[in-house]
Amino acid sequence: MRRIVVAIVGITLISFFCYLFWKQKKDNSDPVAEAVLATPTLTQIWQALQGAIALHKGETQDAGKRRVFTEMFKKRFRKFNPTIAVGLRFERPDLLRLYFPARLEPYYRDRIAYTAWREIRDLFGVNCEISLWDTYIGLAPSKEGVLKPEGGDSNRVQITHDFPREHYVR
Repeated sequence: MRRIVVAIVGITLISFFCYLFWKQKKDNSDPVAEAVLATPTLTQIWQALQGAIALHKGETQDAGKRRVFTEMFKKRFRKFNPTIAVGLRFERPDLLRLYFPARLEPYYRDRIAYTAWREIRDLFGVNCEISLWDTYIGLAPSKEGVLKPEGGDSNRVQITHDFPREHYVR
């Protein structure tokens, strides 16, 4: 009888610790890695760009494709759970602004910026530069870093961060 009680208590404790370990592993998952692979995928964006695009007044076909890309790229992160408020805007065909919440870790920003750069290179054939911006509620965005393609190698980028010491309100 004593052995059965010890076995039941042991099995219960082992099961409980296994459950806690599994729950901890599940909670420590990488949300950005999952969001980068969420819909709309690169293939879905490519298909949308191949179809007929409704152009705004005075918009060229290339500008319309860039607009559709930015909308779909932002939707990928904003419709994902947990939501990541990512913004993307083309300044020129080879220069973009990528906006992040100020609380997002630099590691995650780098992954999102690299994903944006790679998809723009694959879809538009442009080796672009991306400036990284932090957004604050009620304050103007501040430039936090830049992603630049490296010299001759079209598959390598360099991400430089310039963390501001203080954010001044004017």
